Amino acid sequence: MAMPGLFAAGLPPGARIGQLFTSPVRRCLQTTVPLARSLGLQPTVWPDFFEVGGMYDQAADDSGGQLGGLTQAEIEREFGGYDASLVGAGIAGGWWRGGRE
Repeated sequence: MAMPGLFAAGLPPGARIGQLFTSPVRRCLQTTVPLARSLGLQPTVWPDFFEVGGMYDQAADDSGGQLGGLTQAEIEREFGGYDASLVGAGIAGGWWRGGRE
């Protein structure tokens, strides 16, 4: 499969992208959709890819609460072709378990 020029621009001739990893953050999962389709790859959701500082509903006055993120089941339902096995089945309340970093 030929890769679009945008994605192949930095690759040496004959090189191929063989794996695609994405953050479990919804906007990252959404951004990965067209890339995964064009490359014909199943993205792997990697829970260690997240914002510095953790996952928070950050209000201007710093009063936002901690967010849990999507659960494995939610990721698999919303992004059917993604491998979310690293997120952990049965983790209620989402993948984020850390505090403020």
